[in-house]
Amino acid sequence: MDGRHVIGLAQGILMERFDLSTDQSFSVLRRYSQDRNMKLRSVAAHLVESRSLPDLAAGSVGGSRDVL
Repeated sequence: MDGRHVIGLAQGILMERFDLSTDQSFSVLRRYSQDRNMKLRSVAAHLVESRSLPDLAAGSVGGSRDVL
């Protein structure tokens, strides 16, 4: 799947789940990417596959719903 497509899908999930704008959803993905030192595409792919963002506190992949 194309990186831009995966990022767009991830943005759509965040927009629907948390009532965010396009810019806000991209900012969430970018922040998670920077905090975890992961490629933004990898964060987006994880969100699309698992419907959750990487868990920052535990240092492992999990179901974090505390986005904002």
